Amino acid sequence: MKTDKKDARGIAQLMRLGWFRQVHSKSLAAQDVRALLSARKLIQGKLTTSR
Repeated sequence: MKTDKKDARGIAQLMRLGWFRQVHSKSLAAQDVRALLSARKLIQGKLTTSR
């Protein structure tokens, strides 16, 4: 049976072995801008295809 304690130990072991790399994550502001641009593009597409 898997437990949180076993999971934590496994993750810690993987970190010690260097199997994980640090990744870049975008800021919340950048994510918000991307969401707005995606919604805008979707709406524009719907307006142009319905004509």
